[in-house]
Amino acid sequence: MSYPDGYNGQQVCPYTEGVQFLQVLGMQDNNWFKWIDLVVVVAYAILYSGLMYFFLSTVHYDSRLADPASEKRNNKRAKKAQKAVASPDKSASIQITGTSRSLSESNLGASSAKKDVPIGCYVQWKDLCYDVDVKKDGKKQKLRLLKEINGYVKPGMLLALMGPSGAGKSTLLDVLANRKTGGYTKGQILINGAERTRYFTRISAYVEQLDILPPTQTVRESVQFSAKSRLPQTMPMEEKMAFVENILQTLNLVKISNRLIGEGVDALSLSQRKRVNIAIELASDPQLLFLDEPTSGLDSSSALKVMNLIKKIASSGRSIICTIHQPSTSIFKKFDHLLLLKKGGETVYFGPTGENSSVVLDYFAKRGLVCDPLKNPADFILDVTDEAVDMGNGNVFHPVRAYEESELNASLKATIDAGIMPTGTRVPTFHGVYSSSMATQTIELLKRGWYAQVRRIQNLRTRMIRSVFLGAVFGTLFLQLGNEQEDIYSRTSLIFFSLVFGGMSATAAIPLIATERGVFYREQSSGMYRIWIYMLTFIIADVPFIFLSALAYTIPAYFIAGLKLSPHGQPFFFNVLITFIVYFCFQMIAMLFACIFPTVELASALIGVILSLTALFAGFIIPSVSMPEAWKWAHHIDFITYSLESALVNEFQDLPFECTDNKGAVPVPVDAQGNIKWFCPVPNGNVVLDRVEYKIEDKFSNIGIQFAFGVFFMILIYIALRFIRHQLLSYFVSIPTIYSYWSLEGKKDVDWIHHHIGIFGVYIFSASVLYYVGFFILWLLCFTSKLQGASTNGYTNLINASTTKQSAGIIGKILANLDRVVMIVLSTLCLCLTLAQMFSDTGATLEHHGQYNLIILFGILLLFFTLKKICIGLVIFNVLFLAAFQVQRRVYIREWPVGLDGRKLMFYKVFGRLAGMPQAQDDCLCYDG
Repeated sequence: MSYPDGYNGQQVCPYTEGVQFLQVLGMQDNNWFKWIDLVVVVAYAILYSGLMYFFLSTVHYDSRLADPASEKRNNKRAKKAQKAVASPDKSASIQITGTSRSLSESNLGASSAKKDVPIGCYVQWKDLCYDVDVKKDGKKQKLRLLKEINGYVKPGMLLALMGPSGAGKSTLLDVLANRKTGGYTKGQILINGAERTRYFTRISAYVEQLDILPPTQTVRESVQFSAKSRLPQTMPMEEKMAFVENILQTLNLVKISNRLIGEGVDALSLSQRKRVNIAIELASDPQLLFLDEPTSGLDSSSALKVMNLIKKIASSGRSIICTIHQPSTSIFKKFDHLLLLKKGGETVYFGPTGENSSVVLDYFAKRGLVCDPLKNPADFILDVTDEAVDMGNGNVFHPVRAYEESELNASLKATIDAGIMPTGTRVPTFHGVYSSSMATQTIELLKRGWYAQVRRIQNLRTRMIRSVFLGAVFGTLFLQLGNEQEDIYSRTSLIFFSLVFGGMSATAAIPLIATERGVFYREQSSGMYRIWIYMLTFIIADVPFIFLSALAYTIPAYFIAGLKLSPHGQPFFFNVLITFIVYFCFQMIAMLFACIFPTVELASALIGVILSLTALFAGFIIPSVSMPEAWKWAHHIDFITYSLESALVNEFQDLPFECTDNKGAVPVPVDAQGNIKWFCPVPNGNVVLDRVEYKIEDKFSNIGIQFAFGVFFMILIYIALRFIRHQLLSYFVSIPTIYSYWSLEGKKDVDWIHHHIGIFGVYIFSASVLYYVGFFILWLLCFTSKLQGASTNGYTNLINASTTKQSAGIIGKILANLDRVVMIVLSTLCLCLTLAQMFSDTGATLEHHGQYNLIILFGILLLFFTLKKICIGLVIFNVLFLAAFQVQRRVYIREWPVGLDGRKLMFYKVFGRLAGMPQAQDDCLCYDG
């Protein structure tokens, strides 16, 4: 007879006191023992702190040189690729000094004589302007960063973009390369005599200043990947590989071609990484090559070697535009043309540099500015053009005005108006945005994704050992579970924590996914492959290892614990399937967070929150039947809910349970004489499922729901990859540019509104805290008076006046609505702060970023005192708005506001700490949000 039917209508509660429940769980029921537990917890904290100090003091991980063992694994592929170069009939027509790309994809089989003709790119720009939105005196205005820039670049031409910090060099390079996703561009840009089209990435390449490279590929593999992805599909594979080998030889990368690029201390040197970066972009056989400060971070010798290679590439007939910052004399001589910019984005000089910089120096010498023969010409040019120069006798040299009035400028305008592209020049034609087919992209991305997994051998080893170890721990902890009543809870616990363990494993994957994110950004900007193919191949390459991780955990945990078995092993394999799906979903969440949030730390912290919430609402900690109705929606959208239901049905369906020696049985009176009979509350697993409202028929349908969750997460990942880019101030403009502009104009700091709003927020917060502290003291006095038997009418009237709208008098009405007013003001203030930050394109340098957390959290606390829908709406809107906005861009807090008196500074320090604002010495901080 099953519980709760009882016996002849006689029923009793299994547990009538909390002590009985503690005894069933094997816990101490003595009240004083809780203090011992507290001491033990504190002792553990002290122990771990001491161990941390010990290991920080004694253990040091020395830097290791890169391991050349990868060469052995890649020698076969290297020899195979080098055979193509050794063949004279194939390599002769594919040299770095001549493009291998035909004039049209359809006539790739043209004669070798025609194919060896260098096909460069003719680019000209006229009256080019670039504006961004900024906040000035509380109003949104446009700030012009580039002002009517003219220029051009031809095949074989190496053009240098120079200027002081804030002149707009990188901005101009990004505008010409079509890399700006924000702001307003005006003027004309012609590529080979026509407007720029969607096929622009097919003929251009961009070498970024930061060498973001795939760490798990060898040098040769990374260049081959670029060539296979970006060279025409109709080009034979042998020619592509021969082209790659010639690039490696030209850039002196053959000796390290079989080494992994690596990361951290195992990575290639800066000079090697720079050359690899150039090789990857050169593998697309571009007509137009952009380089953003290619010598940045290199020593003088390495910088000169890199520039020699760039000069050699330009000599092959390609058009090259390169930003450079404070080049040495030898490096400056490598450029044959110069576009010099002044702060504010105005042209100071455009034209040839001449042999030994003679032409550009003569230009300034004719205007009374003579360069010392022993001085670096580049430094001299930057010095004299940074600002107006007093020539004496009342004459002032204005570099911008002098250039505008020069014959050089007039000649440039005439050349651009006439067009720089010779008549009859043939240009390539394209029939698609991507050079390679979907099949090629899929195969190459799958290969790279597989290598990314197996070559991170330490990560793979850790992944498997962790799964086996925790599986063994869980299995031995729940060693050979029986069919007694207490084993019901043990089986449920083991299954639940086995599923939750997938979330812990996924957290460790975020740093690796974030590393791949930077490579994806670079390659996607170059048009290497389709986003959805990258996403699918990345996931597919990871699926076998997710499955192995789930299997490595399940085998020891399942069999050592003695979970349900059958002759055909169906319960075991079904459990493996459920565990795999849960691990897969958690891995998708980890990938999603790594794509959405700007830093690994933030993504890891928030996935911990998701893990906690999914565990909380899954139905184990709090059964769904016991959840408040207001929270059941969270239970239904929790994917672990359906995994747990399927796993428990798989385990408990028709599984018998006993009460050996009446252990766990319930005594039930059977007659008036007090005779009792022992009954098992749960005779089989079906009773357990009925209690939690799990349906046996949903066992397999829940699998479909879990797969749907996985697909949903994949869709979110695609959206994140498609629309979110975490690159420092990539949407707007650098902070030095804007502040240099305002300092020149003598205007106020554009962030002054942030200062005043922040101070206002501190005062509002302080006033509201005092109000509720006073209210609490009032309530405490009333409560104390009741205990003492004193009259509480005065206190009660004040409390009622501050909590009801029926209060008499204006003071009562103000008190009745004060908390609601404070709530609305704080919520609105939070929204104003967010909007002020959003519409300020200064890199969002908000001094009071901590006010966000402070105001939002305090606004949520106010919900406990007032439940008006408008207040709830404002708080929810602000939280969602801020979360979405912080996904879009980073926040930088430079320092505390200057000029604060002691009283205001106290507010900032005290409430800033409450709000989680970072603190630093001398009241200065630098925080990457």
